[in-house]
Amino acid sequence: MYRIDRLANRSEGSLEPITSPMFKISLPSPGQDRARNILSQDIPKICSWVKTRKALRMVSGDNGDCLTPNILQKWLENSLENLVLIEIGSDQPIGFCTISISEIECLPAGCVELCHLIIDPKKRRAFSIGKRLCRAVKEKASTFGFSYIVGRVVPWNGYAKVLAEREGFTEIKDLPLWAPDAFHWYNYDLGIVSN
Repeated sequence: MYRIDRLANRSEGSLEPITSPMFKISLPSPGQDRARNILSQDIPKICSWVKTRKALRMVSGDNGDCLTPNILQKWLENSLENLVLIEIGSDQPIGFCTISISEIECLPAGCVELCHLIIDPKKRRAFSIGKRLCRAVKEKASTFGFSYIVGRVVPWNGYAKVLAEREGFTEIKDLPLWAPDAFHWYNYDLGIVSN
């Protein structure tokens, strides 16, 4: 497991990605618009995007007054993959999310959940950031061989609802037993047949 306390032993400015234990992502050449795994120096910046209890409740069921490194670490440990969208030219994170099969018990086979999608509040008006993260998740989930992506949205998160619909996710009206009913659930069919 990748622990934040072990990150403190790394040198400042380390470019070593923090990956989930099961998968690694290849990094494209510098200068390209890309999603990569989280780096140790990204953690404070990503945590700074979620400064209130309400903001945390929009992206997580965790209890707290804000996103902390410990909560972020838990997300990383529970994920198959984490993706950080990088701003072209600056190599600074502008968006983050995880892909998981363990956030929900009894998630159907062939299904993966897009979780904890967060965008830098200074960049939130640029709708393309969420769109690019969703597309990176679709690509990654497809590479892993999943058939469906699901995502849950708290009822008061209008941005996430619009993003899901614009990205081709359809709202699940008749919720399956595995889906907690406190959320709006969305589904994206990757068009892949699971074995």
